[in-house]
Amino acid sequence: MNVLTLLSQLFISEWIWGLTWGFYHNIINILFMILFMKFFLRTSIVSAVLIACSAQLAAFMFFNVFVISILILGFGIEYDVVKGWTYIPNQFYASFFLGLIFALIQSLFFFIFNKYLKLQLSWVFVIVIISNALTILTLNMMLPENL
Repeated sequence: MNVLTLLSQLFISEWIWGLTWGFYHNIINILFMILFMKFFLRTSIVSAVLIACSAQLAAFMFFNVFVISILILGFGIEYDVVKGWTYIPNQFYASFFLGLIFALIQSLFFFIFNKYLKLQLSWVFVIVIISNALTILTLNMMLPENL
């Protein structure tokens, strides 16, 4: 199995996870991001809500468009039902990789749009990492043991 097949199956598996049980990641991460932006960056609550929702929505949409348009429609890659469990062995790994993907996309979002947002980028990257890490842990505790 080559690396491209492994990565594409991982992304498709994470995409499916993100649309099913992992969908809670979006809501929980927005709440954590709002809290951290409010208290660490001292932004107003309205700004924190708008920025957190924009970053999460951008990450969610970018990931969906990437998987659907490039992997599924562009390369014709399909989810391998028989071997799907090898890419994501349990819910912690699924939550971890989804959080990692979202953290990377959100970091890119803030890097690109910081010209308009005018935030302390180093603190924003720390907030992105911590909010996604706490979301992973929270989501993993909320989900049933055997999925």
